[in-house]
Amino acid sequence: MTSQLTGPERALPEATVGDLFARHATTAPEAIALVSEGRSVRYRDLDAAARQIAADLTAAGVRPGDTVAVLTARSSRLLASMLAVWKVGGIYLPIDAGHPTERISFILDDAHAVVTVHDAGPGDADVRVRAIIGGAGPHGSRPEPGAGAAYVIYTSGSTGSPKGVRVGHRSLLNVVLELADAMACGPEDTWLTMAPATFDISMAEFCVPLVTGARLVVTSERDLRDANVLVRSIREHRVTRMQAVPSQWRALLDAGFDAPGMIAMVGGEALPVQLANSLRDRVGGLFNGYGPTETTVLSTLWPVPIRTREVTIGAPIANTRIYVLDDNRRPVAIGEPGELYIAGEGLARGYSVYPRTRLPASTMAIAAINSSGESLKIKSAPGISGEWKHISKIGKPGK
Repeated sequence: MTSQLTGPERALPEATVGDLFARHATTAPEAIALVSEGRSVRYRDLDAAARQIAADLTAAGVRPGDTVAVLTARSSRLLASMLAVWKVGGIYLPIDAGHPTERISFILDDAHAVVTVHDAGPGDADVRVRAIIGGAGPHGSRPEPGAGAAYVIYTSGSTGSPKGVRVGHRSLLNVVLELADAMACGPEDTWLTMAPATFDISMAEFCVPLVTGARLVVTSERDLRDANVLVRSIREHRVTRMQAVPSQWRALLDAGFDAPGMIAMVGGEALPVQLANSLRDRVGGLFNGYGPTETTVLSTLWPVPIRTREVTIGAPIANTRIYVLDDNRRPVAIGEPGELYIAGEGLARGYSVYPRTRLPASTMAIAAINSSGESLKIKSAPGISGEWKHISKIGKPGK
């Protein structure tokens, strides 16, 4: 018996999330890809919008390996811009235009973004691409399929300067295919977006439906603040798949949420037992996910049973390994506390570290990811030893 868990092996296709979306745009062009701002957008039209923005990015000088900051509102333009960045081989950097100017400036500089994508104006269906003076960094060569970085997500900066986590295409594809399989998502399903684009779980919300041919309902910032409006939207659009943090689920339940045909997911915050049971009674299936931004959205999943007595974070997803190690990076004995290490396909490529960013020595370290077998160390995370206990209860001995 060892303090280690290994997820199942999954062969990943030689493709990216963008490639899989493009296939659906070709094979099912008339299918509805998303609903936003009161209108439906077909897969072919979303792909056409992405191709137009991609042409604008190329005209603005964007090359493979460049970082493109997207500051559009929650709309079809946001999704089209993300896909456009990938079409030109760029790295997608979502930024909330409502954040303080100082934070936005820091992120643009730290990530070496070369252009920004903005809404053209209130009610306008177009976007504007603007070059950043002095923002052009060294251009990379076009990466092989799945080899390059797909996106950069910045942390809140609550413990210092915000840190940009760079995630690769294969890492993103791995978690997207995992969730598509675990949540049994297909072309007949409808997802509802709940997360801000600057939160990494939004990548799952956007990408799982687009690679499975499903439909995505993009909620506005205003609607996200009203649980009653969200419950009505879930009913009107017959939403069958969605995720939210516990506080959002609690508000939805208070507003009368009830969707027995839905498969739902929760993550981002600790899930209380009472809430887990209340929510599980209102849906057809429920998953609890766990994982830091540095391991691409999530690293473990747990199918929540009916009337559970405890909440766990489950077992590693495909192509993921989890260890509990001591201070010398040796496996701890069963029953002994340790620190959680995560290794495998989901590990990020590193931080976007430029001269103004100073990472403390105690920060989670990422080095020579994947091929070298290095892992991410989660140090002094609240409740982490208890979470290993929870992992162990999915048929594995542990603390």
